[in-house]
Amino acid sequence: MDIEFDPEKDAINQAKHEGVSLAAAEGFDIDTALVNYDDRAAPEEDRWVAVGFIDAVLHILVFTERNGRIRPINLRKAEKPEVRRYEAHKARYGF
Repeated sequence: MDIEFDPEKDAINQAKHEGVSLAAAEGFDIDTALVNYDDRAAPEEDRWVAVGFIDAVLHILVFTERNGRIRPINLRKAEKPEVRRYEAHKARYGF
């Protein structure tokens, strides 16, 4: 995945989310992720929320696209309730 991000936002993300760098989005498996449009986002920017894996760990990625590149806004490990919802969705819809 071709990504770009602001180093200052990366430092903030790492401080908020147990050291998870926005650079790790490079390894996010977008092809198998659940991706939804974030209609709570600012009207001037389309944002997406994806639930998917980096290696074997489930992550939540909030991103936008600019000039054909992914711009991660937030990246963190999924919390236990999110993992349970993901597993329930997976079991129900069989993906």
